[in-house]
Amino acid sequence: MKECSGPIDQSILSTILMLRKAGKPDPLERIVNVFISYSADLIGYMEDAIHQDDSKAIQNTAHTLKSSSGNIGALRLSTLCRDLEAAGEKGSMEEARLLVADIRREHQCVKDALAEYLKTHGI
Repeated sequence: MKECSGPIDQSILSTILMLRKAGKPDPLERIVNVFISYSADLIGYMEDAIHQDDSKAIQNTAHTLKSSSGNIGALRLSTLCRDLEAAGEKGSMEEARLLVADIRREHQCVKDALAEYLKTHGI
């Protein structure tokens, strides 16, 4: 199992932090909470698609997670999803299985890093 090493580009999170407005809900907290919830569901959908040998569903779900991961600065996770999207396009189910395992591990690293970032910034 690979260790986590810088799973988040903090400059992207800092940019989102600049959107804060006094008296309004924190945009970063909202974005992170939605990402964590939604991304966990997407990974489950990816795993289901692999069990069903549904390469089109793998491709579509990977594309969705690739975009949302990039938007919050989870660049390695986004890259893994790009690779999974390509595996789905090729119909390479064995490659997809391996990539989803890596995606699940990286997702945990991202969640931990996001929680730490929020804590560090008093959110």
